[in-house]
Amino acid sequence: MECSKQRPSLEFVESAFWCLGGDSLFPLFPLSSKGEEAIERKEDLSQRLHPPKRIEGGLGVKPLREWNETLLVKNLWRVFAHKDTLWSKWVNLEKLKGGSIWDAVYKCNDSWGWKCILDMRNKIQNHVVIDNGSYKWKKNDGSVVNYSTQQVWRDLRSNRVKVGWHHVIWFKGLEPKHAFIMWLATLHRLYTQDKMKSWMPQVPLLCPLCEKTNDSINHLFFQCEFSSCVWKDIKAKLIFRGLPYSLDSIVQRMAVYPFTKNIWNIVNRLVIAACVYFVWRERNARLFRHQKKEALKVGEDVQNYIRWKLLSLTVKNSSAIRKVADLWNMKWVNNRFKFV
Repeated sequence: MECSKQRPSLEFVESAFWCLGGDSLFPLFPLSSKGEEAIERKEDLSQRLHPPKRIEGGLGVKPLREWNETLLVKNLWRVFAHKDTLWSKWVNLEKLKGGSIWDAVYKCNDSWGWKCILDMRNKIQNHVVIDNGSYKWKKNDGSVVNYSTQQVWRDLRSNRVKVGWHHVIWFKGLEPKHAFIMWLATLHRLYTQDKMKSWMPQVPLLCPLCEKTNDSINHLFFQCEFSSCVWKDIKAKLIFRGLPYSLDSIVQRMAVYPFTKNIWNIVNRLVIAACVYFVWRERNARLFRHQKKEALKVGEDVQNYIRWKLLSLTVKNSSAIRKVADLWNMKWVNNRFKFV
């Protein structure tokens, strides 16, 4: 019996090689036309909700379309600047026949990738200048610099308004899963019951923690009777004991303070993110696995997590360090926190 092998489609091949760069034989191909259409709707919504830079309230992931265009510019630059790469030499000799890529026109049998590279000419024509016989990149502010992919990305991407709370969530030392849940909660993007109510208006939904009303971001963090007990016990161990029982207000309050390596700045942010994470985890455990913990036990989980995080810090002795050690039932020995 003869086995048949299915050849990969052109769309798959193009999408697989679009990210290859360096001195590779393959240029930075764009996604195929079908691939672009498939991601266009989701990407437009995603970019509005989650900007690429963390300082703009995003997750720090580059949008595929904008990054793809930036890499296409790299190929275009290699061709008209006559860079010493195999692919650019082939394009100039065989495809352009010694002509300029700025004068090249589409042909019926041109590949999709080549057409997209030519389309990038209109986007960068105001950024390309000749300085002392060599090509340079003109930034948005008018200054002229050497070409770099990073600078092209900065000038071509869509800039968004910076947020003041990014340092409350994104900082060294915070566990990624805590930062991710905290980020979603800050943006009100967690799937809480107030959102599900619009999908299933006929189904009665109650907060799994207090069983009195629908849960929502403001309810879960920390206006629910259950979560408010957790937050009340935990914030007694913070220097900012007057923090409110609303996550939005807490984030706004913390965003005012500049982020430094002060021990209280670190502990405060660790505690807020940990409370959000462990309350959300308890909510899901009750809802999907029918497992329950008392508020006191969830509070203990938060405290144990913070104490283990403190063990990883190297700190010098000070009054603030001694205060933190006292509040969290620890001691300071040789620039490290230790369990009592």
